[in-house]
Amino acid sequence: CGAALSRAGDARGEDVLRGVLTGWRGSGRDYAAEASGVLGLTGLRPELERLRRRGRGTAAILDEALEALGRAEDPTPR
Repeated sequence: CGAALSRAGDARGEDVLRGVLTGWRGSGRDYAAEASGVLGLTGLRPELERLRRRGRGTAAILDEALEALGRAEDPTPR
């Protein structure tokens, strides 16, 4: 699973999650979005933003993931 690979520090995990986020099938998309935010995978931000603009996936989960990634990029405490 992509999240497990990413937690283990394996770069292939981000590629696996990207495949789920950009794939035709929506199954697993919310999980991949949530994992991206929790793990701070900022490289997946463009895919998450694209999904949010197109209304794909659960808006609340995408918003939380993007907010988490914003915090990961921004060293200023909130």
